Amino acid sequence: MHLLADILGKKNTQRLNRNSVSHLLVTALLGCSALTTGSVVFNQHVAAIAQEQSVSFSISAQPLSSAIREFIATTGWQISYSSDAVAGKRSSGVSGNMSPEAALRKLISGTGLQLRKRSSTSVALLPFGSKADASADSELLDEVVVYANTNPSNTESLFGDGDPRAIGKTTISRSLIKTGGDAGGDINSQLKTLPNVQWQNHTSTDAGDNATNEQDLRPGQYSISGADVDANLFMLDGIGINSRGAGYDDKADLPLDEKIIDLKATYGLHSQTVYIPDAVVQTLTVQDSDISARYGGFQGGVIEAETINPTTDRWSGFASIEGTADTLAKFNIATDDGKNPYDVKPYEFLKLNGSIGVSGPIADGLSILSSFSNRYANTTREREPQFVEQKDVSTNTQSMTFLNKLKLDRDWGELSVTNTTTLYDQEFESHRYLMDEAAEITGDGSSTQLSFQKDFGDLGEISNLNFDSKFFINTSKKGNIDKNNAFYALTAKPRNGDFVDGLSDVCRDLPGESYIGCFYGGLGEKTQSETSLGSSFSVDGDWLEHKFSAGAGVNRIFARRERPTELTFYSSSKIGTFDCVSADDPACWNDEMYARSRVTYSPYETNVALTEVNLWAETELNYGNFQFQPGVRLDYENFLNNVNVAPRLKASWEATDRVVISGGFNRYYDDSMLGYALKSGDSKSVTHWRNIENGNISNALDTEGGWYYKSSKTAIDYASFGLRTPYNDEYTVGASVTDPLIDGVFRIKYLHRKGEDRFAKNEAGDALTNDGSSKYDSVSVEYAKTWSDLSFGPLNTLGFSVSASWAKRHVTNNSYFEEVELEDYIYYKGKSYTESGFDGVKGNLDIPIRGGLRLQAGLLDNRLKLWSSASFTLPYDGVIDSKENIDIEVDGTEQKHDVYVDHRYDFTTYVNAGASYQLAKTEFGETVVTAKVNNVFNETGNATASDTNPFKKGRQFWLGLKTSF
Repeated sequence: MHLLADILGKKNTQRLNRNSVSHLLVTALLGCSALTTGSVVFNQHVAAIAQEQSVSFSISAQPLSSAIREFIATTGWQISYSSDAVAGKRSSGVSGNMSPEAALRKLISGTGLQLRKRSSTSVALLPFGSKADASADSELLDEVVVYANTNPSNTESLFGDGDPRAIGKTTISRSLIKTGGDAGGDINSQLKTLPNVQWQNHTSTDAGDNATNEQDLRPGQYSISGADVDANLFMLDGIGINSRGAGYDDKADLPLDEKIIDLKATYGLHSQTVYIPDAVVQTLTVQDSDISARYGGFQGGVIEAETINPTTDRWSGFASIEGTADTLAKFNIATDDGKNPYDVKPYEFLKLNGSIGVSGPIADGLSILSSFSNRYANTTREREPQFVEQKDVSTNTQSMTFLNKLKLDRDWGELSVTNTTTLYDQEFESHRYLMDEAAEITGDGSSTQLSFQKDFGDLGEISNLNFDSKFFINTSKKGNIDKNNAFYALTAKPRNGDFVDGLSDVCRDLPGESYIGCFYGGLGEKTQSETSLGSSFSVDGDWLEHKFSAGAGVNRIFARRERPTELTFYSSSKIGTFDCVSADDPACWNDEMYARSRVTYSPYETNVALTEVNLWAETELNYGNFQFQPGVRLDYENFLNNVNVAPRLKASWEATDRVVISGGFNRYYDDSMLGYALKSGDSKSVTHWRNIENGNISNALDTEGGWYYKSSKTAIDYASFGLRTPYNDEYTVGASVTDPLIDGVFRIKYLHRKGEDRFAKNEAGDALTNDGSSKYDSVSVEYAKTWSDLSFGPLNTLGFSVSASWAKRHVTNNSYFEEVELEDYIYYKGKSYTESGFDGVKGNLDIPIRGGLRLQAGLLDNRLKLWSSASFTLPYDGVIDSKENIDIEVDGTEQKHDVYVDHRYDFTTYVNAGASYQLAKTEFGETVVTAKVNNVFNETGNATASDTNPFKKGRQFWLGLKTSF
């Protein structure tokens, strides 16, 4: 019970025993079985309702033909209907858990259609009064439209959610979420096998896995269609949850176990305000191109997560647990020479995920859902030997997510309230420098919305008129919190010199070592908070054979970035004969050593209020087999005071009943102005030096042997440059084909994006301009097929999807903000680059050919399910760090450069696999055991590890259990 309490949210500062995973899973197995048995008694009062298996629906009121496609994608039923019978009709909305038949009857209520069953999963929709026999297919074949093979467990549903015109859209259903991505609960890992998603960095020479990354439970961030990783729009239940103040100079990565860290950065920033585990996601929709005018404020793609909905006809619930540990993982030495010269030991870890939820009706038309999910990680590693205190470093991470929904369905409309809250706390303590106590990397966030939907039906010549409005408030607080506001990067033993006794309370002498560094202190505190208040509305309907939609939104963002106390960084150890004349000097020891350099980061608080307004409209014009969808979006924000007009245009032609050809032109504007507004108020840093004068070293300013001014850095006012908003112009052409042999779905697309007005520095380096640009080209090919109702031995279902893409990316400038201090320099083919500026060159040599694969099967009446997913890259030419260095003068100062050379990268493939088995099932629920394997073939990839961090994690197992009723 102690372990379960830890998983479900009780903070435990003591490290959990890795060997307790098996005990935990056995306990969970007994608990899950008990829950399943107990649910029989609990649900006896709804036994009659539960005769049919319930399915979770979330289908809004919309054109009936579109609603039917969504219904099929959710249930896998085959539905036959006349195109004339559904033309111009509008569906009712359906949400919650219910039987498919009940949902379909509600969907077609008021349309003048009736339902006739052919089999348990095959029906015909006929006008009332029709004498057609549902079993007489011959009477319907000439005019019937049949959509099938889009079961949510079928791979075809990935492509456009069953719409062949949506060549830039991929929808991952709940059942596919369970069988894709990485084990561990990160919903964003589902994107890794998609064609225009890039997530690998093959050029790194310090790619070893470490305890900090192992504990990082934030969602992965990936490049979509050549854009930066934080340039995507992430939506949760129809509301944008992007963290708007993240910037390139701040660390998306957490502070790693480096001896010298970047104290100027705000660690822990992330492009999302709320972190959603895959346990509560119903569908995940990704759009990489041809994106509707409904969406704005992105340069990459749109990721929409829809969470599970309340059940409306009965009470239901679920509980799940899964775990892994270092004993279930393989660590590989991944240095370029395959050696471990410092005899570094792998870190130990334990990771556990748990979730629980309950849902049901509390009154007529009123239903509720409440769920809690917790992801937990613990790591332990040895401290470096030079420190006096030699206990192991053990730290934890807790990522808790609460999801609560209340829905009221009445004749006057549907009203719902949803709150999603994430409490994220990651402890950080380095083993390479000494900290008084672990720092906190915080990532709390919440999203609350009140939504109202109303179907007005027909008004004059306008039919199926629907209104949707949302009012929302999003909050987040991210950053690093450490009570220690000083950091010391000192030398305890100069090369071939004597040990500094003044540091003996922190570090110790190591026999045989000619040099010993002594690093200690903390990160200080720097956080960023955001509160976003807004509303949006949209209307859509039909006019004759055409459709229209329009909407507007306003968003007021209040943001604060602050460092509440001064932070000081001491470095550059010097030796000599001197007296420390100041009693309060923290970095001076008589005749032994003193710190020559001191950098002071001033406390500050920057408050910014940003207003954003948007208007959009689009229409769908249907002329026979041709469809045109012109649209336009207008955005305004009051930081740069730019009004941006973005045209959107899509067209499609149904060449045959199996071939649909589509194309489009679209413009997408950036939406990261809040980051620049916050950066304009950043703190000032001042560097002071001191030298021995008359045998003295002082801690005072401008005195003999004391500190004197060396340099300083101040913030840049980005609003003063008259900048235009960066944008991407996009051109696409593609086709969706149903093959005539086995009725699989084939999709091919060419995508071109041209980025203009990207922010770049002028030649003098003292002003920002719009002279940057980017370009991205890709060709992608996808194919999917599923066979259902098989009777081939124990095999019941089999499905697969495969994709391959070629891509080329060019970026002239990838650093929006001024370079950070301590930045490395790179020398390549006769030119000098900063590390951030060199990303553009590496981008020109981006991984050109990538691919993905999903495979799944159901056996033994689908009690046993097997699945696998893979992503691969073909060999290509790129660049690599040669490990050689050269000194080159930069702005009058000699700078050490890492020399990069051309390199041929090898083929790589990452394969995940899994299985689930239904241990027990009653009419009220089931218990399922799961086993998942990440990186089945123990791939280490092209990126290498350093000698001080030599391991890359390979094959890893996860074990889990889930019960539902």
